[in-house]
Amino acid sequence: MSWGPFEGARVTAVLATALSLGTPAASLLGGNAGTALAQRIHDTCDYCHNLHGAAEAQLTDYLRAEDLCMSCHADGAPATYNGETVPKGVAVHAGGKHTPPDTTSCRDCHDHEGETGSNLALIPVALDNRYTGGLRAVVFLDTTDFADGDATYDGVCEVCHTTTDYHRQGGGMPAHNAQRDCPACHTHASGFAPAGGACTDCHGSIKGSRRAVVAEFDRPSHHAASPADTLDCVVCHDQSEHQQGNVRLWNVDDPGNTAAATVLTGDPNASSAEAASLTAFCQACHDADGANGDTTPFTDGTTVPVVDAPAWALASHNSSSPPVSCYGDGQFGCHASGHGSEKLKLLAPAAVAPTAPANAEEEEGFCFGCHDTDGPAGTDLQSLFSPAIKWVTDAVGDYNNLNLNDRHDVQYSAQATSGAKLECTDCHDPHTATSSQKVVLDPDPADGNVPVTMDDFCLDCHDGSFPSTVTAPTTQLFDVSGTFLGSNKGDGMADGDGNATLKAGYGWGDNQVVACLSCHDPHASGNLFHAVDVVYSMDGSTPVPTDGGGSYSITNNNIDQADINSYSWCNTCHTGSMGAGKSNCFSCHYHGTRW
Repeated sequence: MSWGPFEGARVTAVLATALSLGTPAASLLGGNAGTALAQRIHDTCDYCHNLHGAAEAQLTDYLRAEDLCMSCHADGAPATYNGETVPKGVAVHAGGKHTPPDTTSCRDCHDHEGETGSNLALIPVALDNRYTGGLRAVVFLDTTDFADGDATYDGVCEVCHTTTDYHRQGGGMPAHNAQRDCPACHTHASGFAPAGGACTDCHGSIKGSRRAVVAEFDRPSHHAASPADTLDCVVCHDQSEHQQGNVRLWNVDDPGNTAAATVLTGDPNASSAEAASLTAFCQACHDADGANGDTTPFTDGTTVPVVDAPAWALASHNSSSPPVSCYGDGQFGCHASGHGSEKLKLLAPAAVAPTAPANAEEEEGFCFGCHDTDGPAGTDLQSLFSPAIKWVTDAVGDYNNLNLNDRHDVQYSAQATSGAKLECTDCHDPHTATSSQKVVLDPDPADGNVPVTMDDFCLDCHDGSFPSTVTAPTTQLFDVSGTFLGSNKGDGMADGDGNATLKAGYGWGDNQVVACLSCHDPHASGNLFHAVDVVYSMDGSTPVPTDGGGSYSITNNNIDQADINSYSWCNTCHTGSMGAGKSNCFSCHYHGTRW
């Protein structure tokens, strides 16, 4: 059965009306005619062609071929693909490289040629690859033939799409869901851009040059929930040019403004310039108002940690040359991908896990990665902590403490013996530290004492209480804060009685408070009690020689030998107070006694 001449004319008129109204043609025809239209859709020429006098190419009734196709294949119309219809007005195959005027039309893939061969769905036996030029053979016998994964590349999708970044330009796609029903993800309704599923549906596996990221959300530290869902992904990722070759990240303080997005054109793990471009993006969220006023932007409800923007602008890490970026490889930037890191606090490199029990890769070792002999930091701290630890060998002080050594216990080898534990970040904030203010303002906020001087800073821990992030040693430390200052508190730092016999010419005298850092190195010194290797004048400008020119070493506290106990070190400033045969000074003089 075929349409008669008058009924064919009626169908043509109905189709034109349907297009103008945005109404399915079958519903306008109604009854048996509507059903017949659905069943006999391609049976007559005049269904699609104005046979006499049409001005359009191929005598089509409509200027754009897809307009004609959509008269049946749009929402509510009689013909569907796997139950899928195409919303009216959707650009056909407009995703990826196929942007106007380079839009692929329905007729680029479907034509009468498909009726003469064995291919299904009016797919021709050959299609023109506009990128490589010329016709390429097509086999489309079932839904595994969108991309069949073999080396002939004759699937209807892989004729044009390849394994390059976004599967373009002739030659197969075996790594990208070979033998899969491509339109299950790349639908007609979405213009063949990925649609309908979560970001994790695609990004759980490698997609072109994009690595799989879903598994990264199960790492110890990560942004968002584990694994993140689409709502979390779009907090950071601008999708306005999805699959166009670059990663785009929102300016979260200007949401929806695609012009303000950060655009990555390279790999920030390999390029310091690309990594530096991410700093503003990170700061936009890690400020007082979070993501444009939302301090818990992700579905897991975690509050965004605040990094003070004015402080970071002045911080040594940011003002160094070149500045350290938020994102990087651990050298030119500190933090890895927001998707997840094997280390805590999203530290870089992301795929390198810390080694237990020391976990140095995410603690002091992370800082040493830059603060070593070859930089880029200007201070070499790794070398200070590298020598073997020297431990007290004879009980000293009121607590007979044998857990004292030549450094703060930031290394596991020290912590395992003393029981104490602290890290670089207990004293230093990498986001705020400057050359003039190297340490945090208050290391122990819970105790109510706000340091004013550097001595106050040291005593904030050496007062018998410790911050929550610091573990006290198994043997109690002496409360230096109760004895340090004068008024007969014990140390007598400001209670000198005129018998100190101090070396003249270096500014030191009776009734002066000796600052903590005048005697102690805050990191490691090689001397017990991390006593400084070089004693300076009171103004810090001139080294003070020892009495007789001996060494400063304090490497053993129970041997009466000047070069390895405290005798020479003390006689740097004190002269004639002790004979050469005197025993260890610390046997009598220590914090808690009148020095």
